[in-house]
Amino acid sequence: MTSIADLEPSSTDPTAVVETSSESTPPLPNVVTSVKLELTSLPTATEKTGTISATCSTCSCIKPTPVDQNKLEESLSKLKEQLLINPKKLSSYKRALTSAPGDRQSSANIGYIGILVLCLVPGIIILLDMGRLIREFKQFIIRLRNSQRTTAKITPIERT
Repeated sequence: MTSIADLEPSSTDPTAVVETSSESTPPLPNVVTSVKLELTSLPTATEKTGTISATCSTCSCIKPTPVDQNKLEESLSKLKEQLLINPKKLSSYKRALTSAPGDRQSSANIGYIGILVLCLVPGIIILLDMGRLIREFKQFIIRLRNSQRTTAKITPIERT
């Protein structure tokens, strides 16, 4: 089995058309049978100083520039400060805090039913306990009156 690296072009002229003896197969112009791949790597910055470059064999517009690590960190921090956005000033934050008006009658009715349920539940509990509350209140008043009568009858002991 042949690999892609073993294939060679059928002609050195890329525009040449090869005629075949079979009439059912049309000729294929400009067929590329091999591709040359090169693996390159970019140099990285050293710890304190170094060269950061992105070079291309066909373009000489990018030239390697020596960059100091401290200057690189300073410029990155300046860029971060410039690009930092206060999220509280965004319109999406303001829209999240404001509710849209609900002019629909069905929405209002659901709200009224919710208020009614919230008021009825504690109201029913209080009404169920109302008989006991009245009875306890009456006993409290009777005890209060009895305690006032007994304290009025008792005279303070004189000290000698």
